[in-house]
Amino acid sequence: MPTWCGAESTLESLRAIPAHEQPFDATTKPAPTRIHFAAPTLDQECVEIARRILDANREFRDIGVIVRSEDPYVPALRTAFERFGIPARFYFGTPLRDDPTIRYLSALTEAMLTGWEHEATLKALRMDASPIEQSGHGDEFEVKVIKNLPNRGLDALKPHAPRRFQTFFDQLAKAATVEQLMTWTANQPLSASNLTHNIIPILRARPAALRAIADCIAELKSLTATEEPHEFWRELKIIIDAATLRVPDHRRNVVHVIDAYEARQWSLPVVFVCGLLERQFPKHHSESPILSDEARRPLRLRTAADRNQEERFLFDLAATRATSKLVLSYPRLNIKAEEISARSS
Repeated sequence: MPTWCGAESTLESLRAIPAHEQPFDATTKPAPTRIHFAAPTLDQECVEIARRILDANREFRDIGVIVRSEDPYVPALRTAFERFGIPARFYFGTPLRDDPTIRYLSALTEAMLTGWEHEATLKALRMDASPIEQSGHGDEFEVKVIKNLPNRGLDALKPHAPRRFQTFFDQLAKAATVEQLMTWTANQPLSASNLTHNIIPILRARPAALRAIADCIAELKSLTATEEPHEFWRELKIIIDAATLRVPDHRRNVVHVIDAYEARQWSLPVVFVCGLLERQFPKHHSESPILSDEARRPLRLRTAADRNQEERFLFDLAATRATSKLVLSYPRLNIKAEEISARSS
């Protein structure tokens, strides 16, 4: 148990049980080398973190990056790590609706509901998860379709595609419901002959995304018996919007990108803690104007002081996760190029 006020109630319950309590002597833990740096912007801060990771002369699995929350650092870190070729595991779920495979299936469903109107169908078939797009024939296919707009129907669309996709269009035409369309499309193997940097993440996430969409369909069918395509899709979108996708990643030698809560379970030789801005990490919680702290205390509700104390604990904890080197950083400017205040260490 950590030594902080938030653990007191749990400690009191444990002490009521006949058990042995052994305090941990924090002074025996080696003090890491502490380094600070500031970058002009958030994006450049992430680039500098990537550069320092490559210069650390350590296995990637010995390095962690701690952020207060997913937004705005995780997207910037993803971009920087991809640019420098750094393998990383991000311990964050993503909205299911944002997965490329799910966006493709959703666009294909929308096209079916229009009666395979060519403009809507072309939008779906030009997505990265589409087999036509992955084949490398997307541009040629799009030019032929655009020349014949407006139009609708798969029979009129089929002649514009390479011959090997004729069966693909025949099978799409057989789908009478949203479930049939998604189930058949999901079972189609993807070609691995035209792998690019944007296709590999799609292939890696595809099995988890397809399991997630199957779970969403099963959940909807347990709630309603309707198979009318428009109504079924309207209800299914609600479930998809509420679902989160977590892609299993079994790679061992990767940089670990975690949030401040996850960091409680970690101890790594090299740790970067980024975004150390005033009122952002630690976050600042103001007293509620509707239910004041004074009114909250008798009700045993958390006050602003309680939340600020927890934020301080999260920051102190993040700063103790490194055993060899701790790197603290922040950006000097916000997106408006205005000076922002860093948290004093």
